[in-house]
Amino acid sequence: MRLTRVCLVVPVAALVLGALTVTSAPAGPALAAATDWDPGDDTRNNATGDVALLSPVLPPMVRGQAGWVSLLWSTETDVCEVRATARTSSGEVGYPENTASYSSFYVNDALAEGNLDFTAFRVKAPSSGPMKVAVEVRYTRLASSLTLRKFDDLVRKDVRGADCSGVTGSRTFTIDVPLLDTLGPPVVALTPQVTVRAGRPTWVDLSWRGNTPGMSDVRVTLAPPAGLSVVYPGDGASSGLAEDADLAVTSTDSSGVRLAAARPGLFTVPVTLTWGSTGRWTGSLRVQVLP
Repeated sequence: MRLTRVCLVVPVAALVLGALTVTSAPAGPALAAATDWDPGDDTRNNATGDVALLSPVLPPMVRGQAGWVSLLWSTETDVCEVRATARTSSGEVGYPENTASYSSFYVNDALAEGNLDFTAFRVKAPSSGPMKVAVEVRYTRLASSLTLRKFDDLVRKDVRGADCSGVTGSRTFTIDVPLLDTLGPPVVALTPQVTVRAGRPTWVDLSWRGNTPGMSDVRVTLAPPAGLSVVYPGDGASSGLAEDADLAVTSTDSSGVRLAAARPGLFTVPVTLTWGSTGRWTGSLRVQVLP
């Protein structure tokens, strides 16, 4: 089962909140958990190896952050119909859309002896406490050593259905996810100033970046001084976010407002963001009105 390409980029810096590709380089096999079930390799197919996880620790994530991560795998035997599932007691774990309930390899759902491939998961870090993810990988050892060879890219190999036959096995690995605390304000205003023209009511977008967990149902209000008026979408009392009602840590979104002024000038407008039942942030927006 060939997977659709997914972007595996996760922002991790706690202070700058930048971006880092998290496809992990080989770091040595992880130790399997006590729930391993290994019925033994098929002696007709390669040697005594098994599926091994080469990235037992993920790059750090900011608390409340969500993003795609990848796990790198290798094997010392030919395997097919590989499915990896994950569970955690804190945070959340999801899968690519085309598999929905599990993840498999990027190139194919099979892996030849000595080759490398990765699985993708979407992880959301908890707002408090540590995070460990238990990943179970299930697979079938190919009974025939003629099916795959080390140099196969597996793109042209159909090892599904009747061709995927042999002894089944599974392994479970526990992975640590290092978590970083956020520093600074709960939200970062990415639009410090906007420009409109006098006598021309104009819709503008105000962009935000989340910097604290739990920012749900975000609402934006402005308190314009005399000479400047503000209208919200639908003539409501506030503006929400364009993409989602919630603003996750390190994610960006925007709010739309309509500004109007009869005369040119420079205005400083107080801005308030509220979220949840108690969340609140206040800042300001400069509005330059041109003739």
